[in-house]
Amino acid sequence: MRKLVAFEPASLDLTSQAAGATRELHASRPSRHLQPGDECLQLFGGYCYMMECPLPRRRADARVQRVSSTPSCGRPTGQAAKERGSDMNEQNREENVVQWRVESGVGHIVLNRPEAANALDSACGHALVEAIGQARRGAGTEVRAVLISSRGKQFCAGGDIREFVERRHDLDQLVRAMLDGLHPAIHALATLPVPVVSAVQGPLGGAGISLALCADLVLASPAMKLRGGYSAIGLSPDLGASYYLARRAGAARAKHILMTNRPVSADDCLRWGLVDELHGADELLPAATALACELAQGATASLGGIKALCDSAFDHDLRTHLELEREALLRCAVSAQGREGVSAFVEKRAPDFASRRPD
Repeated sequence: MRKLVAFEPASLDLTSQAAGATRELHASRPSRHLQPGDECLQLFGGYCYMMECPLPRRRADARVQRVSSTPSCGRPTGQAAKERGSDMNEQNREENVVQWRVESGVGHIVLNRPEAANALDSACGHALVEAIGQARRGAGTEVRAVLISSRGKQFCAGGDIREFVERRHDLDQLVRAMLDGLHPAIHALATLPVPVVSAVQGPLGGAGISLALCADLVLASPAMKLRGGYSAIGLSPDLGASYYLARRAGAARAKHILMTNRPVSADDCLRWGLVDELHGADELLPAATALACELAQGATASLGGIKALCDSAFDHDLRTHLELEREALLRCAVSAQGREGVSAFVEKRAPDFASRRPD
């Protein structure tokens, strides 16, 4: 017998009333959300069985009332098999809406919902969390820089309002479930010990602001147009949008952008420090890729140290910050990449950081 997640109502005997449990699951009120990776009890019509694999993400917003035990009932057939096939199709869709690959030391995170302005629905959110997790696990070794981009004419419209409308009667539950995964993921992306570059080819708003501005270097095309979006639908910022706008443009401009919901042009974004470089539409992605590849060939400990020190510059007094600089420099000085950099300078040659693993 294995401890498994059991659905509400708490008094229901799931081993003998699987069909009733399925019907009552959709009508019941929840106590908490399941999370991807939970061990779970799957209910398909009159069939139930135990799973040791992670919870399918399409069912990750199902709710849990209690923990129970039940024996396995064999392999799925009929409708159960169709349901499992549907789960597989949904999983494949999730993997496609956010694409992840590593080339030449650069981890590419690509939003791939151009038909929906690359808006983040639940499936896209789960896929983004997974891609960021891949970047985090490879950072400093296989992944020495990260490039965030998207397909289509818009970078990212933020949250998918259509899903918000569909779930308006329990919108707080939907928002809580999404942010429980996305907020830690955005923090993990922003604090990667390697440089992060974003390529913003068009309009962005809401959570898309956070995804673009959490990067260390933001490149954009003239077609970029930033709009807060939150105040227009009576919501407040998420994923760090207010944090990054205030950090890059100042608190006064951040409040103006978010409260008035007026669009900000690419030229103004460049002038206000929200964007670091502007490139023509056809040159943007090649330029961002070249920059990410250049950074991937750099000294990982040096770049990671610069990033951490600059990000924390306003969090400490000078004495504390000087101590942090001292510690970072000592780590670089004893590293293989640090020794290579000094030797290359003396020998008047280009350093080869990429072939020397960071210590």
